[in-house]
Amino acid sequence: AETVREWSVTIPQSVREVVGRRLDHLSEECNRVLTIGSVIGREFGIKLLEKVAEVKGDRLLEALEEAMAARVIAELPRATDQYWFSHALIRETLYEELSTTRRVRLHRQIGEALEELDAEGNLPQLAYHFGEAASAGDAQKAVDYARRAGDRSIAINAWEDAITNYERATQALELDQVMDDTVRFDVLFGLASAVHGAGEPARAKDTFHRAVELARRLGDAERLGRSAYGFSLGLETGQIDQESIDVLTEALDALGEVDSGTRALLLTRLASKLAFAGDPERTYRVSQEAVEVARRAGDLRALGEAMSSNYLTRGGFSSNEERVGSANEVLRIAEATGSIEGRFWGHWQRLGAFLDIGDLAGVDAELGALRPVAEEYRQPFYLFFIPLLDAMRALADGRWSDAEKLIPQALAIGQGPHGLAAFGMFGAQLFPLRREQGRLAEMEVPTRQYVDQFPLLPAWRTALAFLYCEEGRLDDARTEYELCPEPGAVLRDWNWPITMALLAQVCWHLRDESRAHELYNLLLPYANRNVIVGPMANFYGSTSRYLGLLATVLERWDEAEGHFSDAVEMHRRLSPPWLGWTHYDYADMFLRRDSSGDREKALAMLSQALDIAQRLEMKALLQRALALKLKAQGVDLSDVGSSIDAVASWPKQVSDPSKPWPLRALNSYRKYRASAERRLRRFWPPRVENRRSNRCPLSGFIKS
Repeated sequence: AETVREWSVTIPQSVREVVGRRLDHLSEECNRVLTIGSVIGREFGIKLLEKVAEVKGDRLLEALEEAMAARVIAELPRATDQYWFSHALIRETLYEELSTTRRVRLHRQIGEALEELDAEGNLPQLAYHFGEAASAGDAQKAVDYARRAGDRSIAINAWEDAITNYERATQALELDQVMDDTVRFDVLFGLASAVHGAGEPARAKDTFHRAVELARRLGDAERLGRSAYGFSLGLETGQIDQESIDVLTEALDALGEVDSGTRALLLTRLASKLAFAGDPERTYRVSQEAVEVARRAGDLRALGEAMSSNYLTRGGFSSNEERVGSANEVLRIAEATGSIEGRFWGHWQRLGAFLDIGDLAGVDAELGALRPVAEEYRQPFYLFFIPLLDAMRALADGRWSDAEKLIPQALAIGQGPHGLAAFGMFGAQLFPLRREQGRLAEMEVPTRQYVDQFPLLPAWRTALAFLYCEEGRLDDARTEYELCPEPGAVLRDWNWPITMALLAQVCWHLRDESRAHELYNLLLPYANRNVIVGPMANFYGSTSRYLGLLATVLERWDEAEGHFSDAVEMHRRLSPPWLGWTHYDYADMFLRRDSSGDREKALAMLSQALDIAQRLEMKALLQRALALKLKAQGVDLSDVGSSIDAVASWPKQVSDPSKPWPLRALNSYRKYRASAERRLRRFWPPRVENRRSNRCPLSGFIKS
């Protein structure tokens, strides 16, 4: 039944008088029946009404028919013996006319009648009615029904209903100061869990903290463990939550060395909280211990959660076979325990494993499996991942307009349950989008803010250095690059791959041979695996591409060629945008090596890069690839402006209309002339001699 609090309004006296005159036309018996109905709720059934009202049988039906004739109530559509008030104001007026004593007594009578009819089937209504009658001295029954109703709401993922019921229990507890503290703990813990499920992390953390303090007073290690676990919930991104670490450690000490599901869960959360504490060996050790304790305890729920956390803790460094095997076991456990969370994380892990090896069909199948699980669970914490992963796929495909819509959508859902982590992933997706749109300069201020906000995430400083490289601000890039940690010192967590990839690109831009050696050796074990950003907010293509860049810096040409070839194969089946960039990098390597036939290979690669850039409207790649192709064609770069003017005027002389793409590329290029001139000077310094000065600058473009 709907509660008075849910619809209660202040009724103006004039409206009250109008409703009163309408009710005055009804018989006294009819008004008494309607008054009881108003206490039951906006909707009420004849069985419950008959149990409470003095009027029975045909007389009750006659009273209801009289009210229906006056259009005060109506039969509920598609229901038998169910009625509802035609307007909430009528019910409100009837309810407010009751004295407090009469109102409390009726609530208790209705509650007792519901107990006789079907207590288990009416828990929310019982919680409401006994809650309203609690002031008469039966607070214990109000607490019991409200807590049971809250537990049931959590079981079906009805988080807001659960909050309502636990809050009723809390209010009833205030009326009975001698109630057992274990009951108070259970109500408080239930409320905190419901608030967490509803996506209110700050309020949930505060409520869990109150539960922790109550468990301490009780000296109850098990309850302390449960509340400490709840207190530590949340996705970690670049910050040390020392308070949670302390509470988890305290709870583990209280439990002792016993193998139990609670201890396994506490170890799981501790491993998660230690992720940015600077001790990766301890983090991994605690994570492994959580799995072992859960197995020995035979607690499947704790085992599934520990395995999922272990996957995150290792940052994707295990083999793909291990990752798929772990994900499949998590799914089997979820099936056995009925865990929706387990199903979600199992499919999420499989998605990551398939993305890692470039299995696009597997990625899409797992994304399709994740969506209904998140929708079934209805927690904003999990719903956030759907637009996040959809945006990742849009970026991989080069669907920039779709990504532009999905990225803020993910932030809107995620900023409540995930807080700063959602803002971090928003930036991780917006950064590559703005790059491809030719708008990377817009990300300078936000990226600097991310550097300040997340000092423990070196990926943001390397991203800032990369941004400066892309914008041609090499002095600024070197300044940030020198502030980046040495490659071997970067923490091996799930941010390690993107940090290494960005460092590799900056190293390539700055031609830093010393760091190139170290980066190459660190990345080599992960060749042919994709660079995944955090919890799959994005991916930066194959590690082989970055190995190719580093090998180019080191002038290890054969190795560079092999790595770029591997990256091309990966990106051909996985991501057109990354295929375009790999063609560009591959061409650059050929031109720098400058062996026999390399120029022709470079031109072929650049033609493919330009095709992709034009088709997907990748403005940054279009500018870079066209600049490099002009150089390869022998354009005189000692006078960049006149060279571009000459190229821009040449389409008028093109006689082959079947090759329209160079015209589109050049028209797009004119729009970015100033940027193009800067890029030409930067990537290919002017030479005194132009060996192909007698050739038409576009002769190579016209050839297929």
